[in-house]
Amino acid sequence: MPLNKFYTYSVPDEMNGEVESGKRVLVQFGKRKLYAAVIRRVFTTVPDESIDYRPILFVIDALPVVTSKQLQYWEWLADYYLCSVGEVMQAALPAHLRIESKTRMLINPAFEQHESLSEEEHNVLNILSHETIYLNEEKRKIDIPNFLSILRTLVKKEAVLLVEEVEESAQPRLEKFVRLTPQAADEIFLKESLDRLTKAPKQKDLLETYLRLSDAFGDSPEPKPVKQKLLLEVTQSSYASLKALIEKGILETYSLAGWEIEKEDESVENLPVLSSAQQKALDEINSAFAEKSVVLLHGVTGSGKTEIYFHL
Repeated sequence: MPLNKFYTYSVPDEMNGEVESGKRVLVQFGKRKLYAAVIRRVFTTVPDESIDYRPILFVIDALPVVTSKQLQYWEWLADYYLCSVGEVMQAALPAHLRIESKTRMLINPAFEQHESLSEEEHNVLNILSHETIYLNEEKRKIDIPNFLSILRTLVKKEAVLLVEEVEESAQPRLEKFVRLTPQAADEIFLKESLDRLTKAPKQKDLLETYLRLSDAFGDSPEPKPVKQKLLLEVTQSSYASLKALIEKGILETYSLAGWEIEKEDESVENLPVLSSAQQKALDEINSAFAEKSVVLLHGVTGSGKTEIYFHL
């Protein structure tokens, strides 16, 4: 929840050592239970003795999901853009860590020490084996006193796992790509297909353009990914031409999420070779950094400053 202020909660004795900056915890807020990040710091003394602070109910993360530097940066962004830290957090956290994500309770299939569990713990496992339950809805579905305390023990014993599930609205954006079908990857089949497309010039142009953009039979071990949108724009073709090639078993489409696209496009390039003037400037910058924290590099447009930045 992107709140515009900070709230203070007490740390139960059994959670001492578990609560630290950057972890998410389950707390009571109003009449509902919501996830929240432990922001800024954990107090070693009670800030105000006159206030009866609500306790933290559950520590979700074993390790912090946000670093102290990230928290400081969020506060700077909130101050600079005149918004709340909660709004910055909402935009900055990955989808599977955001407030909208749900934490599902699952029985660990690898857990075998059932004889070490109490009757109450067995009751909880029995419920979880018959029903899908999330952390923010256990009060409505489970009528067991001190359920969260029992769950915390089961998690420590590794009898129960907490798994994040992202709601549909937070799913990554998908983009369509085009590639040769397995049979069309055979050069003989592909040549015969091109010959048969003589009377379908738009389809032939689209296929030849794909082969050029993907470098399918070039020196690369794998063809380069080609976006469907780009292929249609370059050839000024309609989807009907692409669909015809798909129906003929020559091309096929597939989808990639944003992070997969970055992985597909990832390449390692050597740093550019610097000229003698650029190398001299780089050496002077490195020497200046030994004494100063800020160095000014002055050069006209096109003088080669960017290549120097690559080497810093």
